[in-house]
Amino acid sequence: MSSYHRPFRGQASAPAPGIQQRPDEQEEVIDPNLYGPFGHRYHESISQSQDPTVTSWHDVETSEQHRQHPHVAAHEKEILLQAISTVRPGSSASQAGFITHAVPMAIDYTQDSRYTFESSTEKQPTHNTSSSSFSQSHLRRRSKGYHARSHTGSLFDLVHAKETSKSSSKPHVEIHSDDLPITLRHLVKRPLIRQWLHGPKLYREKDERKPSQFELVFDLIFVAVVNKLGHATAESSSAINALKFVLSFWPCFSIWTDVRLFLNTSGTDDMLERLLLLGWMILLGGYCANISAVQLVKETPELLALLSGEEARGDAPAQQEAHGVVAEIEHIFRRASSDSGTTEPVELAVPAFGGYWFTDGYDRAIHAAIGFFLVAKLWRLGLYVYYGFALPKFRKALWLNALASFVIAGIYIPITLTSEPWLILTLMSTGIVVELLRSYVVAAAIQLFHGRSKRTGNHMFIPAQSHEHSIERYVLFVILIVGESIISSNFTASLGHYGVNDEFGRAALGISISVLVIWIYYDADGSRVYQHALRRNSFTSITFSHIHYPLTAALVLMATSLSSLISHEQIKGGYVWYFGGSASCVLVCLGLIGCLHRNLDRWGSRLVPRWMVIGMRFVLAVEFALLPLKGDWDSLSLMSVVAGSLGFLVLFETLGKVGAVGRRFDADKTRELYAGMDASGEKRLRLDKRSSWHPFDDLTAGERGEEDVGIESEIGHLEERDLTHGQKWAYAA
Repeated sequence: MSSYHRPFRGQASAPAPGIQQRPDEQEEVIDPNLYGPFGHRYHESISQSQDPTVTSWHDVETSEQHRQHPHVAAHEKEILLQAISTVRPGSSASQAGFITHAVPMAIDYTQDSRYTFESSTEKQPTHNTSSSSFSQSHLRRRSKGYHARSHTGSLFDLVHAKETSKSSSKPHVEIHSDDLPITLRHLVKRPLIRQWLHGPKLYREKDERKPSQFELVFDLIFVAVVNKLGHATAESSSAINALKFVLSFWPCFSIWTDVRLFLNTSGTDDMLERLLLLGWMILLGGYCANISAVQLVKETPELLALLSGEEARGDAPAQQEAHGVVAEIEHIFRRASSDSGTTEPVELAVPAFGGYWFTDGYDRAIHAAIGFFLVAKLWRLGLYVYYGFALPKFRKALWLNALASFVIAGIYIPITLTSEPWLILTLMSTGIVVELLRSYVVAAAIQLFHGRSKRTGNHMFIPAQSHEHSIERYVLFVILIVGESIISSNFTASLGHYGVNDEFGRAALGISISVLVIWIYYDADGSRVYQHALRRNSFTSITFSHIHYPLTAALVLMATSLSSLISHEQIKGGYVWYFGGSASCVLVCLGLIGCLHRNLDRWGSRLVPRWMVIGMRFVLAVEFALLPLKGDWDSLSLMSVVAGSLGFLVLFETLGKVGAVGRRFDADKTRELYAGMDASGEKRLRLDKRSSWHPFDDLTAGERGEEDVGIESEIGHLEERDLTHGQKWAYAA
């Protein structure tokens, strides 16, 4: 590709023909890849990210790099370890022996007594010569007569090593290369933690985590689960049926959360992991099949007449005694079959709530469903226990989670031993509340143990999440759930109703509502640049995860109501409450999610303030909740109001970003900020909302605003390569 000349403001342009250029004027050749198609210069974030002086991330030595230190004895191989800071509150940043976050220091010992830390300001790693201003620390393995091979592992190998020399004789991570044969260790990997916390440091993988193909395959089971539960809920538009759905949907969401966390922290995509995913999918299928068999039937005049007739023929005291024991009540009534004029007998078991009855066999169906759910939960508990044995440095955190899972399982087990509806409802509700609180309690307990360990110098090893992976998993999960609404918006044209008609209009509105909901979810908090809730602190991270339970449940209910609204011009039953209530819940959840993110836009740079954007979501939530109070809605009018309101909200949020300028990461000011926090003992990060910089150097493209509507930062950034004749035509569009 030939270079070309391009004049820019402040730069000399090429002289016109016939005009001689002066000797002191040099023609400047502009690299076309420096500027976009509209004349703007590309951000220099790529070059900046390669300079370790402007980022808080540092490389950790690998096994291959570690083996390139021949001057170190085999029994004293050194492993580069990021230093752990132990600044006491109220101490000066420059005080001897206590260094700030900006200039880390080494401590004397770690949790494993066989390893000692040695401060080293003179030795510099060969692979990172730019960080000479930082003091370095190394983890030195004490010599106890072990074989030389047991001391050639990287930091990852040492952290994952067991207490015996036999388990440490080989590197934990098998070497991968195209010219190496596949071994059994490639197919079945040892337990591992992909990223972890130790002291004030996070050790994570350099490459960005992406969901594996089998994670997406696992999500396919939710297509079947959501579809089945949605159809079961659509059979009756009653409040008790909606309550039944909310209770039955939680175990599915709980299992999905367990699997997501496991794959995030310990995913290896090997044979064992894929078999585990297959097992979880089968268990979810078994749970859904049984919980969908639980039916609720409303009392009808036919049923009441049948009950009163049986009472008249029977002995009065005997009938009263029989009705006093609800578990022994069995009545039969007839209902019309949908396919023919014949009738189908339905046996009633016990009265539920509000004039509804459980059909016969409800207790056995609930027991079987909870059994499948418990096996899936105990499976996860077993992994916590097994990983605790296999990874002793992470044992305390893993077994604390195992204890919490055991308590939760203890709440659900009695459900398999009772048939009383009120007791089942109480235990299910208690289990949901306890599981929601579990994450907060475990996080607080880990912080408590960490604080006690820090005072003695034995810092805990705590498994950590890959936030990039989690963010993408949640986005894909919400897309999957919204897909049910799009499926419900499709219809089959009937004879005499082809082309554009009212039913097509309702279907178009249903698709529009689904897309607009996803649009608002993508916009997060309506900012151009923001810090995701998963990154802020433990409260915002856990709350963000929990909000997806009511959000996805409301989206399924909305899909259920859309199917009925599109099929019928007049709204039947309580589907207007389904639709209005679920749409209101969705907007409340989206508003809460927006509040959890941290806005990083420059103060006053946008057309509409962020608080007004978030507040408008709650205003529309109130509007949707009040819609069912108007009793004479038809389907087209109701869907038009909701779609129009969502369209207004999308335009309001999107156009409200006009003029928004995001803050830039500043390494120098970040060091000063953290140094000041250490010196004053400040625990919370407080940012000046009027500043033009932020201290977060690990924001994703979405958080930096590069995935906003119409914003693509690298259009026109080109590269070239030579192709063979056949390859060239394969690329032709």
